Amino acid sequence: MEGKWGIHYFNGSYNESLIQPIEAEWDEEISVLEIGCSCGGALVEIKNRYPNAEVYGTEISGKSAEVAGHFAKVVVNNIEEKNLPFPKKEV
Repeated sequence: MEGKWGIHYFNGSYNESLIQPIEAEWDEEISVLEIGCSCGGALVEIKNRYPNAEVYGTEISGKSAEVAGHFAKVVVNNIEEKNLPFPKKEV
């Protein structure tokens, strides 16, 4: 990963405890934002389970965000310094 993407770590798994609380039918249109999404393991798993999901992420590492950006809308930022530039949806 370091040679190709310039990142020193890669989290190829996801944290099930981030996905388990989602109370939606598999075909519902949902939006999910993960803060600190790393390379997007949880986001891609959410997209696999909920194909109509819109998945978003923020990540402080530009290289990790680039990997996750292949299947999610990801921005590079430090949420302590910037607002989240994602569309707000009424629930």
